[in-house]
Amino acid sequence: HKDQFSQKEKWHLRVIFLPYPVNPTDKDKQEVMNLAKKLKSQLDSGASFAALARKYSQGPGAKEGGDVGYLSPDDLDPHLAKFVSALSPGGVSQPVETEDGIYLFKVEDIQQGGSKTFQNAKNYIRNLLYQREVNKRYMEWLQDLRKRSYIKINL
Repeated sequence: HKDQFSQKEKWHLRVIFLPYPVNPTDKDKQEVMNLAKKLKSQLDSGASFAALARKYSQGPGAKEGGDVGYLSPDDLDPHLAKFVSALSPGGVSQPVETEDGIYLFKVEDIQQGGSKTFQNAKNYIRNLLYQREVNKRYMEWLQDLRKRSYIKINL
């Protein structure tokens, strides 16, 4: 049962997503890439990721400054996870191109994976055992109710 008591590494991410227009031409894609490079340059010069995300991003969490919370590698497309995993806290990715558009990622924090603490595991086990007992008693009550019930069908 080790898998129940382990947690994967999670990244607290901010995202700027710059989508391509419908049926983009190479020129359209290049314009979006130029904007992404411009934003990356501003970020490298100290601009606020959150402010740029609010202004330019059309992706999840744009109104919250691009904040999408904590995500594990399994929550992201493997292509995107590869770029995010190379970043350390505070790091900003180069523009990452996908078929839908271009992403810029910022890692705010990293929660290391590993085993749950004893306290977390204890609470998890307590809740699990409690649910099992509740379900067992519910099923016993339901069976008893069925035994005592009388159903008459008139046709």
